[in-house]
Amino acid sequence: MQSLSPSIYYRGTNFTAAFTNALGAAVTIEGITINETIAGSECDSVNDLSGTTVKAGGAFTVKASGCPVKADGEAYDIVVKIAYNVTMGGISTNHTDMGAYKRAGRSVLRS
Repeated sequence: MQSLSPSIYYRGTNFTAAFTNALGAAVTIEGITINETIAGSECDSVNDLSGTTVKAGGAFTVKASGCPVKADGEAYDIVVKIAYNVTMGGISTNHTDMGAYKRAGRSVLRS
């Protein structure tokens, strides 16, 4: 799964990111978890895409709420895990892709 970078959004307690299926076959999503590692907690609610089939080259959007509160410009380190199943040549296999999305916080100059 490849994220579509311009789609990544984290504000307040909400996180959104779009992904594309870069495999040469359709996949069935089994589950998605999102964890913000600076705060050390998972987002409470992730849109349920379990059982969703995404064709090769197709896109899907992950939306989470109840994530740790982040103000504009505040640092975050989000880890997204996507578990999916793919069948190729009659053989079905399970996979988990994981990626981290980081933003360094803004510097504040004080005098």
